[in-house]
Amino acid sequence: MVFLHGLKFHHQTHEEQIAAAELEKQQLINQANDYMNSKQWPGKAAIGRLKGDELAQYNLWLDYLDALELVDTSGAPDIEWPTPPAVQAR
Repeated sequence: MVFLHGLKFHHQTHEEQIAAAELEKQQLINQANDYMNSKQWPGKAAIGRLKGDELAQYNLWLDYLDALELVDTSGAPDIEWPTPPAVQAR
């Protein structure tokens, strides 16, 4: 326990920091997949209907997912998270 201004705080162990980072990583992956699915990009790509700007955006999001998958959480809490692509309004 750590005390600061008379308040008691739980000091996270390295294992807890790694677990928290893994949870954050999975949440970011889920958010990216949810966004891509909301645009119906995977289905459109599967049948060859993804073109132009949509295709470029889909590829940026796929690159972001790849970067998330490569994040090494063993260095938590010092993790450099990839930046998601800009969300474009339709």
